[in-house]
Amino acid sequence: MKRYRQVGIGRPRARLVAAWIGCAVMFICACDSKRDNAAANTGSGAGAAGPLRVFVSILPQADFVKRIAGSRVEVEVMVGPGQSHHTYEPTPRQVNRLAEAGAYFQIGLPFERAVCERIARIAPSIRLIDTTAGVSFREMTGCCATHDEYASDGAKQAATATGHTHAGRDPHIWLSPRRVTSQARNIRDALVRIDPAGTSEYDAGLTRFERELSELDGRVRDRLKSYAGRAFLVFHPAYGYFADEYGLEQVAVEEDGKEPSARRLVELVARARALGLKRVFVQPQFAVGGAKAVAEAIGAKIVALDPMTVDYVRDLWTLTERVAEGFEAQGDSPVAAAKD
Repeated sequence: MKRYRQVGIGRPRARLVAAWIGCAVMFICACDSKRDNAAANTGSGAGAAGPLRVFVSILPQADFVKRIAGSRVEVEVMVGPGQSHHTYEPTPRQVNRLAEAGAYFQIGLPFERAVCERIARIAPSIRLIDTTAGVSFREMTGCCATHDEYASDGAKQAATATGHTHAGRDPHIWLSPRRVTSQARNIRDALVRIDPAGTSEYDAGLTRFERELSELDGRVRDRLKSYAGRAFLVFHPAYGYFADEYGLEQVAVEEDGKEPSARRLVELVARARALGLKRVFVQPQFAVGGAKAVAEAIGAKIVALDPMTVDYVRDLWTLTERVAEGFEAQGDSPVAAAKD
């Protein structure tokens, strides 16, 4: 009779096999957890699994979403404090987290197109929300036209050759409370589609936010109405919507997305003196060598303005106060149109 020898597994080998099995189990559990997270965030919205996780492009949008959705939504921001959306590129970790989110709220910034194309490939179930639907855009004109994929072919070629270039529509729509109202309605509509159970909360949040925006708009108009037609000097031309909304004119130091040339500096100094400007407004996202040169030449004060508002109502009012204080510092200086 044949005897079959039982082949045993020695202790070292047994421990190795056990370790491999343990790793496999952990990997499977991790994959299941990731799928569960993605399903929870792309499913019917907030619930037992916790708040709906969504992404936005910039800080002001995070405030918009939280004012409308409250605790039903957890918001993550692509472009963090101190970063410029003009030069921003998402990190691999952000892309991975975005792929597991329930929605991505866009605001019309240039980098969003590439992000959305990538996300659509790796996470086709994510909801990509255009919050600019129904919002009118202004065109950037003169030496400082803006910077996006809607630019002309010539402007795109110039951008390729020189870097941060400006041509096309102005993306800074959040600096107009009236346009923010349109964006807020688009956000509410999208949240209701994603999470119908939260409709009453989203409706109430939108109503409160619309009231706050209307009150803010009225306060800003009252504060600035006596300065209609006046110009204010900024480094980066982010305030076109704000200026248009309240009858003002922005004059930009930046020249085609770059520090100004020597010739441009001479022109700016002459114009600033003619306008009697006493403030040069700068942003933390940009180097401001040119702005400092102009300020020194005309005896003006450098003042920080940050369009990346964290608390929209509070921060836009702060912006208003600083612009108004700049006009007050001019006293009875002549008012001139800031045209190229």
